[in-house]
Amino acid sequence: MRTIHADTLTALSAGSFHPILMVHVDWPDGVVYAHTGFGNISWDGHTWAGVGPWGGADIPDEVADTAVPSEMVLHILGTLDDIDAAMAQAARNRDVDVYFALVTERQGNVLVGEPVPLMIGYIDSNDSAYSQVSESEFVPEFSLGVNSGPSVRMKLSASHSTEDQQTTYATDTIFDHAVYEALQRQNPEIWP
Repeated sequence: MRTIHADTLTALSAGSFHPILMVHVDWPDGVVYAHTGFGNISWDGHTWAGVGPWGGADIPDEVADTAVPSEMVLHILGTLDDIDAAMAQAARNRDVDVYFALVTERQGNVLVGEPVPLMIGYIDSNDSAYSQVSESEFVPEFSLGVNSGPSVRMKLSASHSTEDQQTTYATDTIFDHAVYEALQRQNPEIWP
């Protein structure tokens, strides 16, 4: 279950929409804000540059009643010099946020509603290869492996309580007994 802006949900329900991905990467030599359309998008106080058909992602399918995907791969085509420079960066464990969004036209840059978080995670790996763009043409490709969950850079003091959960979902009681978890560690059950 994801919280989806009403305008985005209306466009999805109508069946005529144009999806894009919006990606934020805390890259070592400068934060990157990009999207898979053309032109710039202003959102969340940042300018997201369009990469068009030169960027994309491999995203596992989501299936109802299962966990959301925990891994994905982001791709960008470039020159050998750009790819070599990217490979030389120490990017492992840097933060990555990927959003699903709708725009008003194919490869456009005018948002419909608000982007929906698709994966919040960190860079787990990077790789380079050649991607076939036509029958006889291959272009250098840089890819980032992204894993979800807390980054190893996150402070250990971060936690999620029943109060946090009920701020978003007022009737949810899933964390009501979490307060007893610390007591259970201090006084573990003894089995005969």
